[in-house]
Amino acid sequence: MKVMNRATFVAGGLLAVFASSVVAQGDVVVGDSVSLSFEGVSPSRAVSWTFDDGSTVNTGTNAAGVFNWSGGVKSFCIQLEENISNGTTVDYDVVELENLPDQPPMPGPLGDARAEVMRDLYARNYDFVMSQTGSDARDYAAAFQVMVWEISHELSADTTDASSVLAGLSINAGQASFNASSNVIGFAQIMLDGLGDGGFLGFSKVIGLTDENRQDQLTVVPGAGALAGLAGVAAIRRRRRRD
Repeated sequence: MKVMNRATFVAGGLLAVFASSVVAQGDVVVGDSVSLSFEGVSPSRAVSWTFDDGSTVNTGTNAAGVFNWSGGVKSFCIQLEENISNGTTVDYDVVELENLPDQPPMPGPLGDARAEVMRDLYARNYDFVMSQTGSDARDYAAAFQVMVWEISHELSADTTDASSVLAGLSINAGQASFNASSNVIGFAQIMLDGLGDGGFLGFSKVIGLTDENRQDQLTVVPGAGALAGLAGVAAIRRRRRRD
């Protein structure tokens, strides 16, 4: 078993490839739409969760890990209380991280502060997580998914700024809490402990995929990163959505 330390793992070449029948990966930008068929969650581990949305306390157990799609696209889910079945095709709109996930259901969009923490999570851990194999791949993928859910669903966290959000995060307490194997929770805690260390890192390559009836997703796209490197994520040019 490999143990991850708190070093920064900058994302490199382990990125999803969009099928040519949809749109070339490097050509995907905010404002596009992409049609993807769901092929299951793997590598993954079972994770139990509790989410208090302010009016109802919901619980469940999900396969937590890498979502696989047609054309080799890989993503992580950012929405606990919607679902999707294998073989389902979804026409996703490509959006900026700040606007994900859609609402209802709760928790609603990340906004600026949560999005900054989410990008830091990706900058420090994504490449490392996606490079793992065997049992380690399952543990680290599940741990990373837990952290995506914790950042997006911990409604008790103060959203004044990224540091305030980070101070309110806890894997096993608060309005969003998670339980899994000791490896998964331990690796998630290491990821949490490393966030904000020396400042919050940017990661312009992660973008959002949203659909009002299916789980919203985060995916990594080099094309978006290349454009954002020149002008910033908010300035990515918008295209006419494909029908």
